[in-house]
Amino acid sequence: MCDALAQLGLDLTLYAERGEAGSIREQYGLQPSFRICFQTRHRHRLWLLWRCLVRREHDASTVWFGRRPLSLSRLAAAGYPVALELHHPPRTAKQSVALERLVRARRFIGLVVISEQLRREMLSR
Repeated sequence: MCDALAQLGLDLTLYAERGEAGSIREQYGLQPSFRICFQTRHRHRLWLLWRCLVRREHDASTVWFGRRPLSLSRLAAAGYPVALELHHPPRTAKQSVALERLVRARRFIGLVVISEQLRREMLSR
């Protein structure tokens, strides 16, 4: 997704947890057209807390796009514009509640799903 968005000319940064040994760019065949910032799970939580507490002016040209409904619902509640990519329906009650809060948020932009079956599932909910 980052490659596609970067090819459209968007300036973006991928925030990711460091996985197995090796280059994430090589593993996924990514172009060097965007920044990658690695975070531990603990650092991600601190970053999210800081973003939600600071509540500074939000740059209208910045959209927070990701695959974590809980994190994105918190960002949306703090006033950030967000969009979500889903690869599967919510698996836990906590994920379902976060997704519902996210979709109802004033700054929610949209949802991307990876299959027609998932699209139908999400529309039925």
